[in-house]
Order: sequence, then C-alpha cells, then structure tokens
Amino acid sequence: MEPAAPGDRGRRAAPMSPEDRRDAIVGAAIPLLRSRGAAVTTRELADAACVAEGTLFRVFPDKAALVRAAIERALDPTPALEQLAGVERELPVRIAIAKTVAILQEHAVGVASLVAVSHEMFASLGQPTATPHGHGHPGHAHKPGWADHPVEIVVRAVANVLDPHAAELRLEPALCARMLVGFVLTINRPLGPGPRPVLGPHDLATLFCDGAVRHPISEDHTC
Repeated sequence: MEPAAPGDRGRRAAPMSPEDRRDAIVGAAIPLLRSRGAAVTTRELADAACVAEGTLFRVFPDKAALVRAAIERALDPTPALEQLAGVERELPVRIAIAKTVAILQEHAVGVASLVAVSHEMFASLGQPTATPHGHGHPGHAHKPGWADHPVEIVVRAVANVLDPHAAELRLEPALCARMLVGFVLTINRPLGPGPRPVLGPHDLATLFCDGAVRHPISEDHTC
C-alpha cells in the first residue's frame, strides 16, 4: 500500500452545507420513524443520521419539527412521477394499470405510515397535526395554486400513462386517472376502527378494471 501523500494526512471531509445536512437527517429519519413510530427517541434519530444529538437540535428545534419535515419529504411526488414516466406505453392496458397501481400504492403507504406517526406523536403532545404547507386537501379547482398540488400532479402523470389506451377506456384518460388515484389513495387510508382490506396491486387493478361484480353484466342492466 502506498503511503498517503503529505497533504492528505489529517485531511477531513468537506463540511456539509446546512441544506445537505438537513436533507441527510430527514432521509435517515424516515425509515426509522416508519419502523419505530412515535416512540423513536432523538438519540436514535441522531444515531441514524450519524450526527450528535446536539447537531440534530441545531437543525430542528424539536422532534415534532423533524417529523413534519419527514412528512414533507414523503409527500414529494417526484419519485412516483419518475416511476410513472417509466411505464412502457406499449403495454396492454391492464398491465399498465397494474403497474400504475403498484407505484401509487407504494407512495400512498409510505405517506400514510408517516402521517400515522405524526397523529400519534402530536396527540401525545396535545398539538394539532399540522399538514405541511401546500400539501393539504386539494380542495376546489378555483383555489389559487390547485393545479400544483401534489395529487393533481400525480393525476396528470397517470393520465399520461393511460393516454395510449384511450380507445379501450370507457371514459377519458384524464377522468380515469383521477378515479384511479382517488381509488388507490382511499383504499390505503383507514376509514374507521375496523380492519383495513389488504389488497395488492393486481387485486386493486382488477377491481378498478372490472368492478366488484364477478361476471360482467349487460350494458342494458344496472346493479
């Protein structure tokens, strides 16, 4: 092994910028929050990010602020958009829908797990659960900025996946996309205290394409 050059001895890695350090802490915190939930300690979060606990508090004033930042990161639709853009346009429509559902479900489950942690944590602190700015319910179309809401951006990306299959769809791709996104988001959110249905992408895609009826019914009849 060659000896280190004189100028390399004792050289330290370049310090991270505040933005990079913040991103690194949030990135390390997300899987830990999902696995440990609200019981995770700031020491565990600091260890996961390979920083001192004091450094953690210089970046975030408290654990709640870090959880909010983690939810903000999880709500970022960029990873899902990149995956949706990679769905092959020449696929059969059912396979394209199944792939789309798998992408949406992965994103929805990741968000839901962190939101559940935030509800538990903020309830224990007597604080309201705060949705990061700009990521609340999309609301009505007349509200300023509604088209930039993450859900709306995802809906447009799903519509692009469905566009090549327009002739095989009962409704316009844009409307089918909105229905599909709403369907997947709803099925992955608890609607009450009862058990939540456990359905994989194939099951959800089949249910979306064929409905709940086992055998297709005639166009002349309604349920």
